[in-house]
Amino acid sequence: MRSRTMTNCGPEVPHAHVSNGVIGLNVPRSPFLSGEARVAGSYESCEEYDSEALAQVPYPLALCCAVDGRGLSERGAATWSQTYDFACGELRTELVYSVSTGKLVVSDVVFCSRSTPSIMARRLYLRADAPLSVRLDFFIDIEGVRGDFRDAYGEHGDVDWTVLWETVGGRSSLGISFRLDITASRAPVVRRVEEARVRVKSEIDRGGELVVSQLVAMVPDTLHREPHWQALRLVRAATWRGWDDIRENNRHAWNVLWRSRVRLMGAGERWQDVADAAFFYLHAAAHDASPYSIPPYGLSSTAYNGHIFWDTETFMLPVLLFTSPKVASNLLRYRAERLPAARANAALSGYGGAMFPWERGSDGCELTPVFAPTSEEHHVSLDVAVACLQYAYVAGDASFVWSVLVPLLRDVCCWIMSRCVKTERGYEIRHVVGIDEGIVDIDNNAYTNIAAKIVLEGTARLIEGSDLDVDPGALRAVAREMFIPVDAELGVIVKHDRYRYAGGPCNAETLAAFYPLGYRHTDPAVEAATFDYHLGLADTVLHLPMLSPLFGVWAARRGDRGRSLDFFTRGFMDFVCDPFDSFSEWRSETRPLFLTNPAGFLGSCIYGLSGLVPDAGDPQAWGRFPVVLPEGWDAVEVERIWIRGRPASLRACHGAQRASVEWLD
Repeated sequence: MRSRTMTNCGPEVPHAHVSNGVIGLNVPRSPFLSGEARVAGSYESCEEYDSEALAQVPYPLALCCAVDGRGLSERGAATWSQTYDFACGELRTELVYSVSTGKLVVSDVVFCSRSTPSIMARRLYLRADAPLSVRLDFFIDIEGVRGDFRDAYGEHGDVDWTVLWETVGGRSSLGISFRLDITASRAPVVRRVEEARVRVKSEIDRGGELVVSQLVAMVPDTLHREPHWQALRLVRAATWRGWDDIRENNRHAWNVLWRSRVRLMGAGERWQDVADAAFFYLHAAAHDASPYSIPPYGLSSTAYNGHIFWDTETFMLPVLLFTSPKVASNLLRYRAERLPAARANAALSGYGGAMFPWERGSDGCELTPVFAPTSEEHHVSLDVAVACLQYAYVAGDASFVWSVLVPLLRDVCCWIMSRCVKTERGYEIRHVVGIDEGIVDIDNNAYTNIAAKIVLEGTARLIEGSDLDVDPGALRAVAREMFIPVDAELGVIVKHDRYRYAGGPCNAETLAAFYPLGYRHTDPAVEAATFDYHLGLADTVLHLPMLSPLFGVWAARRGDRGRSLDFFTRGFMDFVCDPFDSFSEWRSETRPLFLTNPAGFLGSCIYGLSGLVPDAGDPQAWGRFPVVLPEGWDAVEVERIWIRGRPASLRACHGAQRASVEWLD
């Protein structure tokens, strides 16, 4: 994988997002500008909707610099560049200044540690070709951040500064602690700690260098009831290990992850670059130490208030199952721990079992803004249940499955049984919103009904022979008679009961039942006609997020390599943003970082194009479809995936009857 570099770009370029899934930083073009910070599990009150939201927190890497008494600014730099190294998650910024007596080169390296997820690290280098007097102020910036310092503490032994921050509305608190280590070529260093900042003064000789290594710990109160003191302990321990050791271990953690990189053989350098970027950003947003799940924008933004949607289980989790199974289990545990709220949500609507909310916050309650009808988008419960079944198939881990996931599956199945209405046509699910949020209050949304059928059948197989108080036979009976809307004239599965296309965007939600859910219709002619019908309307929706990265798979399933490449280009590649190959939600936007699209593309490569359909059987028999790849692509390969605790490789060669899964141990 390659680094991404931008040089002398304008201020409109989005900040680079540096994250490890616990801490997220939007790092600006210059260390002398302030950025944004967010921490998983840190919440605030959203004034607009009077609801809970992911909080923006104080930026801990703020810096002011003066040379020979004159302040430096980003605009004063003669040259500027920023390089993002995806191999290890390090962002390097370099500025060159012409000052009164010579030239000053400022280099800044920042990363969030994967091996020690409470820690972010920065190293600042100042090099001069003439004697210079330098003053640096390192501080925690709260400008534009809502909340207050509850407490602040100066030097505690070898830790420079520790603060306790409370978010607006008092919804949560956050501990921040940092330590600086400073080395100068020959000149002495004067260091003073004052009011949440550390002031450093020194002289740089001709050809000399000043180096400042900074370690910062950030701990939310969701992980510790005294987060400031825990942050102090963690930054002290990191200081004892040393900046270089933190960096080396972070690089090692990324090296381990990159063994699960998706390689697109024959696709060309640009496709591989974008696949690597997708892999990097998804894994930078995911960590098993996170006290939260993964919002659509990760920690890069408070878009959608940082709430959790079906994006996590349907698009992100399947990839992480193969690459980071501990993260996948953490995501499902987060859902399972909020099962009581889902039960209450179902009861309030008169249903049994558990109904997960459309937008979920920290306690698992429904947080959908009241103006939106998407709280009736009930397929989210089914998406969570499908993810539980996938985990059981791929990760194994029987103890986790039976103690954590089976109670969730049981409750979702009870909800399905209470949600269905028995009619002469079978079991129907009425009054819902499907994936297509522009059509509300519909009956028998195809995706929802098929997902319910898959959950009932899968759960029945999983609990067969157990003493669970659910009858597998009853689940199968409802699944068999689940009504699937088929247009008799067209011979296709339509989006919902009595649906007729009347122009405009036609969201291909029905195809999502086939991939990624894995549905197969009993009549192959109906299945083929359904694919052809929706692929024929692809041009109406390829500009939309969410499902667009899946169109390339659906075209490949029909054997059309040319359209597969075209659909991946327009439905995924066209959403890539300069300069760091981040991903927008909408083509017209440049706001990164929307994770659902890159996760959808990675899943399309690993599962969709390879034809893998995991089940309880032999993983080497999971390949269910002949391999058809986009035009020009020869193979999709992953050096190492994890299946049931064992390492395996994946190879899907175009034209092969089935993809190959080979054990590595």
